[in-house]
Amino acid sequence: MVYLSAGSWSDPVGASGLAHLYEHAFFAGAGPHPTAGRIAAAVSALGCTMDARTAAEYSYFRLSGPDETLREAVDLLLTCYTRPGWDPAELAAQRTAIRNELRLFADNRSRRLRQLVTRALHGDGRFGLPALGVAEQLDGLDRESIAGFAADSAGPGRLTLLVDSPREDPGIERTVQRHLPLSAAPVPPPPGPHPRAYGPRGHTVLAVPGRTVLAALAVPGPSYRLGNRDIYALRLFHSIVGGMPGSRLGELLRNRLGLSYQARTVLELHAATGALLVLFSCLPEDLAKAFDAVHDLLGRALAEPPSAEELARAVAVNRGIHVRDRETAEGRCLVTGNEVLRRGAPQPEEELFALWGDISASDVVTVARRELRPELARAVVVGPQDCHLPLLDRDELPGPWHVER
Repeated sequence: MVYLSAGSWSDPVGASGLAHLYEHAFFAGAGPHPTAGRIAAAVSALGCTMDARTAAEYSYFRLSGPDETLREAVDLLLTCYTRPGWDPAELAAQRTAIRNELRLFADNRSRRLRQLVTRALHGDGRFGLPALGVAEQLDGLDRESIAGFAADSAGPGRLTLLVDSPREDPGIERTVQRHLPLSAAPVPPPPGPHPRAYGPRGHTVLAVPGRTVLAALAVPGPSYRLGNRDIYALRLFHSIVGGMPGSRLGELLRNRLGLSYQARTVLELHAATGALLVLFSCLPEDLAKAFDAVHDLLGRALAEPPSAEELARAVAVNRGIHVRDRETAEGRCLVTGNEVLRRGAPQPEEELFALWGDISASDVVTVARRELRPELARAVVVGPQDCHLPLLDRDELPGPWHVER
C-alpha cells in the first residue's frame, strides 16, 4: 500500500476533485504500461487486485495478491507512483469515470446527507466540499494540475509504503531504493491543510421527494489530536450512545418510541475538527419528536457515567472492532497508515488493545463532557420540503435554516 497524507482537503481552491483525479490517474498508465488497460493487465498477471481511495486527509493505493509476486507487486505499485504517464486521453477517460461516479452518488440520499453534514461542520469553503470533487471544476483539471498536486501535496515526504506479507523478502528493500532513494536523515512529512475552526452554525434541509426523512445531528468537538486514552473514551461513549447493538439510541428511537427503524452514531475525527454524528430515519411528521428525543438522550448521556454493564459491552464491542480492523493485510496496512498520519509512528499493538480495558466509566463521561460541544450542534435533514417547519421553534436547535433543492 502507498499511503499518502494528502487527500481532498489538499485540493487548491477552484480545483475540487484534483486529489480524486490523482487517485484515478495513479493506475491509468505508468512506466512500460502506458494505459489503464495495460496497468490492469499487469496487475492481473501478478494474481493481484487493486484498489484506491481518496478521503479528506489521506489517500491510499494498494495491490493485494499472492506473496510469491510480492516483489513484482511492490515494483509495479512504486512505478505507478514514480513514473506516471498522465496521458491526456487517459485523463479524459478518468474525468468521464469520475462524472459517472458523481452521478451515481447524486441520487443516494445517505451519501447526500453525509456530504451536507460535512458542509454544515466546515462551511462553504473547500473543506466543506465532497471528497470526490465537484463536477463543474473537473474540466479545468489536466496534466499540469496533477503534476502540481504530485509535487506540492503527494511528494515522498508524505508517503508511507506499507507491506504486509507472511514472509520476508530481502529484495524488497532494493526495489524500494531503486524507486525512492532514501536520504540518511528522513524528513518528516509536512502537516497537511485542515480547518482550524468549524463553519458558522446553521441547519440544512435538502428538499427531495419521498415518504421518509433522513436526519443527522452533528455535535462538534473531538479530534484525533487527542491522546489515545481520550479517543478511546470517546469511542466508548459513541458505542454506548448509538454505536453498538442494544445502544441507548436504538433502544429509544426504535424499541421504546417506535420512531425509527435505523438509528446510529458515528464518531468522525480529523486533525483539528471532528464530530459525533447522530443519524436516523423517520416519518416527516415524527421528525420534531425524534430530534427532541435525541437531544434529551445526549443530555442524559453527558450527565452521568454509563453503567458497569454498558461499559463492559462497549469494551467488548470495541475490542472486537479492534481485531476485525486488523484481520486482513489491507486492514493492517490502513490502520498503520492512519497511525502514521495521526501519531507519526505505529503504536505498540499490545498497549492499544489493553487500553480498552483500562478506561473507567467516569473517564468516559469526563472526556465526553470536555470534548463534545452540543451547544454548537447543527442539524441536517434530507426529505420533503416542509419537513423542517416543526423544528424552527425548537430551543435545542437555534440558528438559521437553509432549504436546498
